[in-house]
Amino acid sequence: MKTSRDMRQAPHDNRSMPNNGFPVSGSRVVIKPGELDGTPCVRLSGELDIMTAKQVEDYLLEKVMAGSKGFILDLNGLEFMDSSGLSLLVEVHKVLSSSGNGLLVYCENARIGRLFSFTGLDLCLSIKEENIDNYGSA
Repeated sequence: MKTSRDMRQAPHDNRSMPNNGFPVSGSRVVIKPGELDGTPCVRLSGELDIMTAKQVEDYLLEKVMAGSKGFILDLNGLEFMDSSGLSLLVEVHKVLSSSGNGLLVYCENARIGRLFSFTGLDLCLSIKEENIDNYGSA
């Protein structure tokens, strides 16, 4: 029996589209690196779940370890996120906080926002419930 998650339309495969990021794990999530006002920024789209979270976490931690003073994560393109995605956010936040730096999360998706509220992460993370307008490629 198909669940509502199985019936959702899969994210588009953006491999052939320039500057639209790159797919991870069969295009279930796409990572688009960039910059916002001089701060490294990564936009995620698709599904951030147990099948994709480790690869995304590895990528983000590599970027964070590159020595930035802060980091912006744009989750507005996500259609789904489970506890693996929440765990990823906590890990990135811990790494940045340990060096005196910060993580700023942009997320307008109400379903994902409820995950932050239910788990209390909205009290720990800096979350803006808005869209990023002036996002540029790195």
